[in-house]
Order: sequence, then structure tokens, then C-alpha cells
Amino acid sequence: MVFVEKMVDRLRKDLTGGASQTARELAQCLVDTLKEMPGTLEETLDTFDKGAFDLLCAQPFMASNKYVISLCYRTIDQGLASGKDKEGIIVDLIEKLENFITASSNANAEIARNGAIRLAQYKKIFVFTLSGTVMELMGALADLDTSIEIVASEAKPGSEGIEAAKIMSDLGFSVTLMADSAIDLALEDCDYVITGCDAVTSSGYMINKVGTALMAKLAWERRIPVGIATEICKFDYSTLLGYNPVVIQGAKEQIMRTDERYATLSENVRISNPQVDFTPPYVITEYITERGILSPDAFMSLALGDSVSPRFIELIRRLNSDTAYTEARREAF
Repeated sequence: MVFVEKMVDRLRKDLTGGASQTARELAQCLVDTLKEMPGTLEETLDTFDKGAFDLLCAQPFMASNKYVISLCYRTIDQGLASGKDKEGIIVDLIEKLENFITASSNANAEIARNGAIRLAQYKKIFVFTLSGTVMELMGALADLDTSIEIVASEAKPGSEGIEAAKIMSDLGFSVTLMADSAIDLALEDCDYVITGCDAVTSSGYMINKVGTALMAKLAWERRIPVGIATEICKFDYSTLLGYNPVVIQGAKEQIMRTDERYATLSENVRISNPQVDFTPPYVITEYITERGILSPDAFMSLALGDSVSPRFIELIRRLNSDTAYTEARREAF
């Protein structure tokens, strides 16, 4: 389980990339683990259960990670139902996971192509936070037209927007970087908003970097279209079971500076540093996916196409009764 332990450590310390890249890393971790899995079929399944539990505990809000685990459980169920032995099930699991890695990589290219064609008709675009999927889309857009003006905000806590601004500038765009507190002003004269996605719930709420919901609501008030660039696998199946997504808390040092001015802060002040928020479906115009440009309703229809394994349901129930999952914290940033 050395590969799983390393992956859990990377997830807890936030050393992975965006949600899609993280899911591919997790799938590769499982492939490497399965190739060295000792013991009987029963022992293998037990070890897999423990590894899946630890991996999902490390990043509770990323739906694409849950999708990878759910894919594995569906494959296990199918293998058991057809009477396959341990070796046969492992071969099937490795094939499914490797296919997922390839499909996910290709999906980002499709999203970039679909999104670039869509965004090329606009003159001034607001890009919120750093998303690997969105940056690949912006690269494809740069191949079509770099005269489009780009506006971005710093995206605190974490300030990932600064890195996003650098990437887009290197692509050839003219980028204006503004403070988060000026986000309403930043949206002035913009005619499109684009951001990424960590998860979509069964009620249609989109989970992403904190600040996304405020930005999207302000855009909606200004009648600016809001596009979400994401793979369809970002749908969070655990929300179908009635469980609310976990809002992970970040380190207080992201808010509290370490200089002496803040050393005397009253003990009555509690630091809350949520890393994600929930954007309501009514402010979302469209999802830019590997299957095309979809309305929120169409996205939900496609996302609900996969069945959910009873083993996955049991895992989600166990996770939601464990404080390590429901009170998750990132260790470092």
C-alpha cells in the first residue's frame, strides 16, 4: 500500500494539480497498487476498501476522486457477478483505470476545443482562479485569438489567480489582475465568465474554490454568462445518498499574518477559512464539457447515466460517520 500512502500524503498536503489531474494521479496510484497486491481475493478487496477510505478522506470534496473509486467498485461487482477470480478482477480494474486516465486526458483536450470555439466570440472575459482545465482551454483560445481582454482576481486564500494571470499572460493575452475585494468592479464590461469545478451536487450546486459563488452571483446580476469548464465525472454521487459535501477548512495562517500586529488578537476571534463554496444552479449559464456545451439540466442528465455500486454506497456511509472525513483539514498549502 506504499503507493496509496504516498498519494494520501500528496492529497493532504495539496501537492497535486487541479481536480482532473488529481483524479488521474489517483487512478495511476491504484494501478500501481493493484499490480503488487498480495493475498487472496477477500484480502485484496479488504485492502482496497481501506485504501479507498483513506484516499477519499484526504480530499473529501473532489467528486472526480469519488468517480474513480466508484468506477473500481462497479468493475469489482461485475467481476464477482461473472465468477472471476482475483487475477481476473485485477486485470479488469487495471484496464478500466488506464482507460479512465486516457479518457480524462482526452476529455480536457475536447473541453479546450469546445470552450475555445465558444469563448472566441467574446471580447472581454473574466477568469476566476487557477484551474488546469480552464488553463488548457485558454491555451486553445490563444491559438484562435489573443486580442481578447482577460480580467482575473487574486483568488485568496491561496492567491492562485496570480499564477493563472501569469500563465495567461505567457500565452499572449493582455491580462488585468485585480483584488478579490474589487471583483464587482472587475466584472465591468466583461461579457463572459469562465471558471473550473471541483464537484456538482445532485441538487445542481457547483462546488469550487471559495469566492466562486460570489463571483457568479455578481455576474448573474450583471447578466454576464457564466461558463463552467469541467469533465462530466465531476458529479458527486455521494450527494444522491443525502450526504452534504464537506467544506474543507484551510490553515489559519492563510488569513492571519505572522507579524506582531496580529499576535494580540483576542481569543474571542475564531478563524474560519473555508476552501470551497457552493454556486447555485440558477446563476450557471452552461457547462463546457467533453460532450459539448451543456445546460445545467443537460449536464445532470448525462452525469446520472452511471450506476452506483452497493460497495461504493457502503463506503460513503462509512466515510460520513467518520470525523476524519467530516472534519477534514488540509495540512499544508
